[in-house]
Amino acid sequence: MNNSPEASKAAKEKDEKIKRVQKRALPKRKMIVQKVGGIDRPFLICVILLLCMGTVMVFSASYPYAKENFGDSYRFAKMQIIFAIAGVFVMSLVAKFIDYHFIRRFSTTVMGVGLVLLVLVILVGSGAKGATRWLQIGPITIQPSEIMKFAVVLFFADYADKYSGEMSKPDKVRENLQTLIFAVLFLAVGAIVLFAVSNRILGIVLFIIFASLAIVTLCRIDVRKELPGIYYGVFPYIAILIIIGILLYLQPHLSGLVIIAAIIFCMMVIGGTKIKYLVTGVVTGVVAVLILALSMSHSSGRLAVWRNPFDHLLEGGWQPAQSLYAIGSGGLTGVGFGNSRQKHLYLPEPQNDYILSIWCEEMGFIGALFLICVFIFFIYRGIVIGLRAPDRFSSMLVIGIIMHVGLQVILNIAVVTNTLPSTGISLPFFSYGGTSLIILLAEMGVVMSVSRMSQIEKT
Repeated sequence: MNNSPEASKAAKEKDEKIKRVQKRALPKRKMIVQKVGGIDRPFLICVILLLCMGTVMVFSASYPYAKENFGDSYRFAKMQIIFAIAGVFVMSLVAKFIDYHFIRRFSTTVMGVGLVLLVLVILVGSGAKGATRWLQIGPITIQPSEIMKFAVVLFFADYADKYSGEMSKPDKVRENLQTLIFAVLFLAVGAIVLFAVSNRILGIVLFIIFASLAIVTLCRIDVRKELPGIYYGVFPYIAILIIIGILLYLQPHLSGLVIIAAIIFCMMVIGGTKIKYLVTGVVTGVVAVLILALSMSHSSGRLAVWRNPFDHLLEGGWQPAQSLYAIGSGGLTGVGFGNSRQKHLYLPEPQNDYILSIWCEEMGFIGALFLICVFIFFIYRGIVIGLRAPDRFSSMLVIGIIMHVGLQVILNIAVVTNTLPSTGISLPFFSYGGTSLIILLAEMGVVMSVSRMSQIEKT
């Protein structure tokens, strides 16, 4: 064997040449790496744009109402600016200095605090128009249902991350089908009775009885072992929804209940609940709502108002009718900023749930389309941040927050255009309100905090 330096050098050069050829021949492999840096700028710009448009629109929509009722045209605008500044400060603090892992530690605590606040609303809360939805703490007014929206997302993002393995285990559904059917029927009948009975306390008592029958029925089998997908992927969500639902029903705050129910359903979808249970839940819910609507006289009256609000102006159709007038008056390009006619005491409290109709009147179809596109980009960019999140918890947390905002936008547009009956759903970043705006911006801070640590493909 030739061990001379020349031979060794030649062999080394040959090996390096082979490696260079192989490197050129092999395709580049993609690697997932974690990037730690600044917040997602497109998302930040979108949030600031929505906040600025919303704050300006609060002034435009509210000044006739504020002048007439409070003697100060700038009342709502000044308060909204204060809320916006406070919210931006909270958003910046959360985005820059608070790690989402730290927030996760308090998922159960936040849920508990939210439930306690909902109980306090029923006991010592303040309200208007027959509904008690706020807590008055000195000069500060808090709406606990807004806190509960974030609490639900945070709690179930943490829960689903912990129990994702148990949710995916196979269930013995066929062997226990009869038991499951009876349990679902008891629960569905209880939900119908809850809303059908005019006395809310009696309705809750009857619902608890039917829910107890459903639990007793399920106790005939070992649900944890035989139906782990239901035990971990359905029961906790339904239990939390029932507790929150009863507390909101007592206020009453049905619009908040609708949104929170939709948020919980979204968290079930992204959390790993099996499709067959999601479909069963949707079908059961739709059937229950239809039965409820057909069996309740006041619901049929609301349906008549919804179908044609112009024929029932004095029975609840005034607000949706004026909203449609405002949208129709806007035409293609709108009547111009500040020139809305419907806000001059025709549309009640235009700075709240129906502020979008004033935007459509003043900005027209083009302005409405632009706003919808901004919200679409907001949802798209938020989902991108969620998909690039460094772990499953943060991904579900971000997507849950974005879905919460997206659902509220869709429902508000549907209500303002009379596609759905009026339910009192606010438009994020636009509708007047301190608690909702500050909590919303704090949630945006959480999204931006996650965006600082994202996973990207590196070639």
